[in-house]
Amino acid sequence: MQAVESRDFDEAFKGVFGDHPAKLYKRFVAEYTYLSMASAQDLPELDAKLWHDFKFDAKNLRLSPSGEFIAVTERDSKGRTELNIYATKDNEKAEKDFNEKQKALLIEDPKDVADNAPDTFGRIKKHTLTPSNLSGIRYARWKDENTLYFVASVQKPNNQHAVQGELFQWELDDNQVTQLTTDAGIRRFAIDTKNNAILAEKVRYGYSHLVNLELNNGSETILSNNHLGDTYDYPEISENGNKLAYLKSGLNQNWQLYVRDMQTQNSFQVPTPKGYQFLTQPSWSKDGNTLFYVAGVEGAINLYAYDFSKQQLLQLSQGQHVVSFPQQLNDNELLYLGVSSEGPDAYTLEINNTVSSVTELSNTKQAPKLSNAAVQLDDAQIYQQPLQSKPYDKWDHSASMTLGSQYYSASTEVLHLGIKGSDFLEEVSWHVGLSKSLGDSTLVGGFADVKMQQGNTEWQAKAFSLELDTAAQNRGAEVAAMAPHILQKTGFSAQVSHSYRQNMLSLTGHAAVHASELDTGEGKQDERWLRLGLEQSWQYDKQSFAIGQQIKAQWLDGKSGESDWQGYNLAATVFGKAFHMPLYIQVEQAKREDSQLNLGGFRSSLIDQNVMANTIYKPDLPFFAGVAERYQGYGGGMAMSEGAPWLYYQQHQLDNQVFGQSYGVKWTTWFNGRDWSAKFAPAGISDLRIDIGLSRVESERFENENRAWLGLWFDL
Repeated sequence: MQAVESRDFDEAFKGVFGDHPAKLYKRFVAEYTYLSMASAQDLPELDAKLWHDFKFDAKNLRLSPSGEFIAVTERDSKGRTELNIYATKDNEKAEKDFNEKQKALLIEDPKDVADNAPDTFGRIKKHTLTPSNLSGIRYARWKDENTLYFVASVQKPNNQHAVQGELFQWELDDNQVTQLTTDAGIRRFAIDTKNNAILAEKVRYGYSHLVNLELNNGSETILSNNHLGDTYDYPEISENGNKLAYLKSGLNQNWQLYVRDMQTQNSFQVPTPKGYQFLTQPSWSKDGNTLFYVAGVEGAINLYAYDFSKQQLLQLSQGQHVVSFPQQLNDNELLYLGVSSEGPDAYTLEINNTVSSVTELSNTKQAPKLSNAAVQLDDAQIYQQPLQSKPYDKWDHSASMTLGSQYYSASTEVLHLGIKGSDFLEEVSWHVGLSKSLGDSTLVGGFADVKMQQGNTEWQAKAFSLELDTAAQNRGAEVAAMAPHILQKTGFSAQVSHSYRQNMLSLTGHAAVHASELDTGEGKQDERWLRLGLEQSWQYDKQSFAIGQQIKAQWLDGKSGESDWQGYNLAATVFGKAFHMPLYIQVEQAKREDSQLNLGGFRSSLIDQNVMANTIYKPDLPFFAGVAERYQGYGGGMAMSEGAPWLYYQQHQLDNQVFGQSYGVKWTTWFNGRDWSAKFAPAGISDLRIDIGLSRVESERFENENRAWLGLWFDL
């Protein structure tokens, strides 16, 4: 259905609501700010003091056993994570430096006005741990004053495409990190120092469990019932090791807080406020007689404490701000994270000054119904009988029209029109289309591509027919004298590859075959070749610093007409990061015996390495800009951040003679349906590739000039 009158968003919005969206949004902000400020004025003042101002995001606040240090997981605005250790004592040096600076200011100019002291001078950072190889740092907590345990992601032993949580140890004195578990698959945990074990929550085959994992021998004991629908979280052991607190939720139930006596195994449900909607982050007092936790009631998230000696539930805050991760700092103060408009910061709260007793307690386990909508979801049920199902059909495909275009100032502009399809999981993908140059006769042809993936193995086949007119290119005058004027090629190629990955080490081997009929104006001839290749890569990533390498090696054996030929392709790359800036250097070499290499041109939906195996693709040069038996390339690049365009330099050599060089900026991205860049995307978006570049090309063989390219095409 199509509307008779076309409207943009602003026009449509004004037609419905009577005013422009920008104006109404400003009104909404003003009204909401007014209501928030009015609500805040009605709340009692919270006797909390800013303890440390974090730069962006912080979570999982944990005090060391002695209380001298605090561990916190921080994240910056770009998603980079660090586990930081701070001293809990006041930053006396920062305070002294501030006072001396203000004193010197007034001595130099008595009429000047000194700055007011900040609410806090923060804490001194003692240690920092960054995650290795994108593994993350989660749920860090202290074993003793020198050792912390945390969970990081590790590749599953039986699935190289999946990761799971394993326990790691960080020793502060020598900054050593050691993996303690294998195939544990745990989430949040508590440390049982008496028995050198951890009590953790883990999920196996749809069941959530509390488990006891002994670190001496790796033995695992399930501590909870094996009941579908039960979920466990936030295990917390008291400092004396006698009590275990944990959260539990049943089917259609709210979270409940339980305490288990570690000796008698008897459990006690901790009282919670009436009407609570949210419950999380229990934390023991130092003497083990009080359990702090966070709960939400009527939209306000507050701190609560249950005193076991008095059997009394106390409320410590009144909704003044969002609170999380309470920790007892000393006998009278509670340390916690409070969230403001600028993010979470650490605050201290004097417990005795803000306590109010909670008399109305929750008497139900059922989850509250928060919506008044006429249509409500039914309660979840566990079906004991098998549900109707059928095997996944990878041949059940959906299809989309595809339209792509590529512009290369050195060669031509090409339009691609086709149909592309795949199953939902993209185990089988295909693409059929036509390609034609616009404004000249450089390139015209058609292709049919199919790809099938099963586990770590991939099969790909392609049928193609093309005609390439090298002289019709934008820079046709730069084409080598030995290059064919017209190249017509029709044929078929197939490739199978298999990959293996172990943590950051990756190996991929492939075999490809090609059969085609080639016509260069000097008569038709059959072309056959076989290619075997191996690609190896490894990297070590510490967020701000990284180092890695990649090696690609290919051997080719072919026949063109009556002539047999052989050759190889080699490429070695060293890449990494310095101060979060990606870098790389690369060396390439290719050689043919009894055949020729062609330098220049671009890859597309029609032409790739399996169609023209003897082509060294360089987008800022025309097809067949150079012809030789040996090619060598040297280059490197840098980017300001991950995902940003590359500033690059590259030199080309043909038969040991410098052909030319290019430098500039380039950027490439694509949407791969086999990873999260385009997971479950429709066929018309998956495998979409974008290429952008601007370079300066210099050579003694042609006039130096600036060149550009822009491509939006599908790379199956």
